[in-house]
Amino acid sequence: MNEMIDKIIKIQPDFKNKYLSKRHLFLKSLYDPIELSSSFGLKSAAQLGEIHSFDSSNLRLAKDGERVYDAGIYSTSQSSRLNSIQNQFNIGTTLIFEQLQNYVPKLEEISENINSVLQCNSHVNSYVVNRNSNGFGCHFDIHDVMILQISGCKKWTIWETPYYLPYPYENYSDLKPEIKEDLINGNKFELVLEAGDFLYLPRGFLHTVETQKESSEHLTFGLQFKSIYQTFEDLFLFNKIDKMIARSIFQYSGSTIFRKNFAATDFGILKKMNETYQKKKGQKNYIELTNLILPSPISPEQFTKNLTIASKINSRCYFKWCSKNLKFAYLTKTSLLLVAPYNRIEIPKSYLKHLLKISKGQTFKGIEIFPTDKKIANELIKILYKV
Repeated sequence: MNEMIDKIIKIQPDFKNKYLSKRHLFLKSLYDPIELSSSFGLKSAAQLGEIHSFDSSNLRLAKDGERVYDAGIYSTSQSSRLNSIQNQFNIGTTLIFEQLQNYVPKLEEISENINSVLQCNSHVNSYVVNRNSNGFGCHFDIHDVMILQISGCKKWTIWETPYYLPYPYENYSDLKPEIKEDLINGNKFELVLEAGDFLYLPRGFLHTVETQKESSEHLTFGLQFKSIYQTFEDLFLFNKIDKMIARSIFQYSGSTIFRKNFAATDFGILKKMNETYQKKKGQKNYIELTNLILPSPISPEQFTKNLTIASKINSRCYFKWCSKNLKFAYLTKTSLLLVAPYNRIEIPKSYLKHLLKISKGQTFKGIEIFPTDKKIANELIKILYKV
């Protein structure tokens, strides 16, 4: 199994040039279903939970395009956890076990081999779902994916025209309405993946997935490539102001070249980018750039209208969160977890003081706080309100 990427390239020798980050590749019966089932199959939806200790950082739930919250899933009681997993599976919730390369040696070997051959960073998730179910709505991934169907079957509907190589923070739900409309109105086709089948899908391709008359399990290998722009930022930019200026010059320029996967032959492009950046950075208005990248904090009154959270995590890392998509916030002993259908941010407790105020334990424009216990909830309220 650890030679999966070599096997794919043997079948399609031009995979790197013709398919990688460009178009889908569907291979029937890449592996023997019996071999896959014996190596990675789950006898029950709860089996993986019995083997490994999963929490909010590596186990999540989804149903009909919405994130699902079940406190029992993250219970410290093993029996409560397994019962919740089994119950969610029974009602058609998709169970997503994440970062399995950290727990399953065979998957770690496959992941490392993919990294070596394709020069990327990969991770492995398992998607387990009952029959006649749909875990996610229409969306695109922000990294390339390789799908290996372990058991059962799934119908994939894929749109032919992609949103070209999205940056890591460009989710489908955040696109302008006119862009979303153009994408969703495009041509599409269907594929049915059965046990042993393989699908490669580059980032940016809209798709929906649903099970048929039997339960399904598939593995997703997420392949993360650094774009030319991301490489430029890593090599030449060292503070938030420089990054804001550079993003306004390159990322929002309309040119697609900066979105492409970086290759060793692209150092000349990086040099020209730096020359352009040095010439233009003094001409940009800092306030405009700040508004583009990092919205200013707003009052609690404005918060109920526009619901945007912007918080400093550390000197080199910022996040932007539009809470119109926020489904719930879950407080652990060390951090606050913000969850939306296709996004999740975990904020260390030491940085919670930077957040805007969140209503005390009440539903607030679709936001709910689910504290693990009353003591921790009171600590959160004190930090947020500074009382």
